[in-house]
Amino acid sequence: MKLIRAVLTGIDRVNAIIAKAAAWLMLPLVLIIVYEVVLRYVFHRPTLWVFDMTYFFASIIVMFGAAYTLQTKGHVSVDIFYERLSPRTKALVDVVLYPLLFFTLWLLTLNVLFPHVINSILRAERAVLGVWLPPIWPFKSWLLLGVIMLTLQGVAEWVRALCVVIGRPLEPPAEAVVASDPKEIRL
Repeated sequence: MKLIRAVLTGIDRVNAIIAKAAAWLMLPLVLIIVYEVVLRYVFHRPTLWVFDMTYFFASIIVMFGAAYTLQTKGHVSVDIFYERLSPRTKALVDVVLYPLLFFTLWLLTLNVLFPHVINSILRAERAVLGVWLPPIWPFKSWLLLGVIMLTLQGVAEWVRALCVVIGRPLEPPAEAVVASDPKEIRL
């Protein structure tokens, strides 16, 4: 159980650190959008590169934040029935539905995305829209990494639920607790 707890804590920590780092990209994202708006509407001189940079930054923020959001139970869900269940019944629902829905979706996505990313890297693929035509393989690479991180976090959540179902819940050690408030993360 110590090894399982250590692996799950490691997954949680890596996802929290990466999500916090990616969150800092929100600042340059906002700044370049403001820059574009001022240039476009005040000086009538739109840029050629802001569109590409905004989807680059936004995709990093979303993809690297998805696993952390799953970890902190922050994804939108319809809990009309789920919230009324006991912790063990919730865990049983998770143990059944994660393989049916979550893992099926993300493993199929990885199956399609992985060869696509490898091909993009090998061809040094560039964007086909716009004027700047930046390299697109880094964009596809962090999409793949984000899906891998999300899938690993799903495995961690599934293992925790399975432990609750079998009557041996894994309580994280006090020093590794990752709170739902990002300011309270202790690493």
